[in-house]
Amino acid sequence: MVWHVVQINCDAIVDDRTFHQEFAAAFGFPKDYLGTREAWMLLLAKLDDVSNRVTEVYCDVGEVVTVELLNVASFAKRCPEEFTLCVEGISYINWARLEEGMKPILALAFYGMQTYDLSNF
Repeated sequence: MVWHVVQINCDAIVDDRTFHQEFAAAFGFPKDYLGTREAWMLLLAKLDDVSNRVTEVYCDVGEVVTVELLNVASFAKRCPEEFTLCVEGISYINWARLEEGMKPILALAFYGMQTYDLSNF
């Protein structure tokens, strides 16, 4: 299995437009990417579609792409709606794939928004 990690520079995200720009650049979305939530989710959900590779970042069936959010604490405060879209959107993509009998395709990694004390982890 190949390990794919895509880093998103959250410092560059200040609104919905820049959210889509950062993901488009990091994943190599096609030039005709509409920059909508629906288009974002559709592209991420099909990263393993071998018959229709439209992104520069992709994986084979059964592999997982990790989305690493850099500088997430300030992003979550500055753009709570976009942060929520990222977390819940990726979760929804994985859930929908499970409902269709497919494996999850995305993992999310970030640190900086502590709700729990993780110092003894």
